[in-house]
Amino acid sequence: MKFAIGLIFGALIGSAVALMFAPRSGEDLRADIKSQVDDQSARVQEQWQQKFQRMQKRIDSMSGEIQAIEDQSLEVELPA
Repeated sequence: MKFAIGLIFGALIGSAVALMFAPRSGEDLRADIKSQVDDQSARVQEQWQQKFQRMQKRIDSMSGEIQAIEDQSLEVELPA
């Protein structure tokens, strides 16, 4: 996990540095940086939403299983 975060962070820094040294006007450079940041932000948000939905499905599934176990335990009569 740390490697992936480092890889992403390094790629972002490398991209920013490459753009800084590219022979472009400041306005073009800022527009490109903004575009890339917007794209990355959209990707991160999409991935977060997908993971959140997957987690929510797991929680719902586990809640159903817990409820079924609870219902079964209420049906079992304990010996007197």
